[in-house]
Amino acid sequence: MEKKTIRAALVGGACVMAAMLAVACSGSKKKSPGGPTLPPPVEKAATGNPANYACNHSFSDGAAGPTTGEAFHMIVQTTANPGTANGATLTFIDPATASTAGMLSYTVGSTGGVLIPVVSNTRLAWKNHAEPGSGTPPDNYVDTYEFNRLTLSSSAAATGDILTRIVDQSAYGGLSGLVLGSTPLPTDSAQIAGAVNDCDGSAVKNAQVTLTGATPCSNSPITFPCIAYFKSGFPNKNQTATDVDGQFLVFGVTPGSVVTVSVVGTTSGTATATIPLGTLDVVGVANSVSLGAATPLSN
Repeated sequence: MEKKTIRAALVGGACVMAAMLAVACSGSKKKSPGGPTLPPPVEKAATGNPANYACNHSFSDGAAGPTTGEAFHMIVQTTANPGTANGATLTFIDPATASTAGMLSYTVGSTGGVLIPVVSNTRLAWKNHAEPGSGTPPDNYVDTYEFNRLTLSSSAAATGDILTRIVDQSAYGGLSGLVLGSTPLPTDSAQIAGAVNDCDGSAVKNAQVTLTGATPCSNSPITFPCIAYFKSGFPNKNQTATDVDGQFLVFGVTPGSVVTVSVVGTTSGTATATIPLGTLDVVGVANSVSLGAATPLSN
C-alpha cells in the first residue's frame, strides 16, 4: 500500500515570499470544443513532465498501521526568523474538530527540531504556537494549524524532515493585502495556505482549487471565502491556476466547520474537462492559518 507524502506550504511576508516561493507564469490556456476554458495539463513544476496521478484511484485512507518504527522529524521555524523557533510548542489536535483536549504536546529544541512518534497511515494535525521564551511575545503570532498529513510506512518517515512554520501576524497581514487590497478579512475568519502535490510528492503546476461557496479573489467586489494563487513569487488575485510551486491561498473561511479544498486539473492536451486530482480537509479555526497540501490518496 502506498502512502502519501506531504509538504507544508511556506507562508511569510512579501519579502520572504519572494525568496521562498519563487514562481513563474503559467502557460496559455485552451478551450475545448463546446466546453469551458481549461488550463494547460497539470505538470511537475520542476521538470515540466506530466504530473503523476496514477495513484488517485481512491480518496479513502487505508487501515492504520503499527505504532512501532514511525516518527516525524519536525523542523519548526518562524517567518520572522528563518532559523529556528526554540521554545515553541507543537501540539497534536483532532483533525475532525481542531480540539487539543487530551492530545500530546512537544517542545521545540534549540535547533528548531522535534522528534514525534506516530501511527502509520493515519491523518495528523497539529498546532504551532510561539512561547514567551522564543524571542517574540506569543500575541504577535497567528496560531498555525497543520492538517491532513498521512504518515509514511517506510524509513522516510523517521529520517525525512518536515518543515512547519509559525506565521507572524503582521507578515500574514501583508500577504493578504497583496490580494485583497483595502478589503478587510472577515472578523475571526480562518485562512488556508496550501500547495498541490502529485503522487510522487512533486509540486504541481496548472492545477485549480475549488471550495464550496468560494469565488476567485479577482471578483469585484470580493466575496468570502475567496481563492488566489501565486505568480512571480507573490500572491496574485488574477492568476487562475497554480504556478510552479503549486501554491494557493483561501481567505475568509467561516471557522468551526470542516471544509474540503478540492483540486482539479486537465491531465492531457486532448482533455475536454478537468477531473478531480486531490483534496485537503481543514477545520477552520478563528484567527488562524491552516497549512497543508492537497495530495491524492493512495490505496
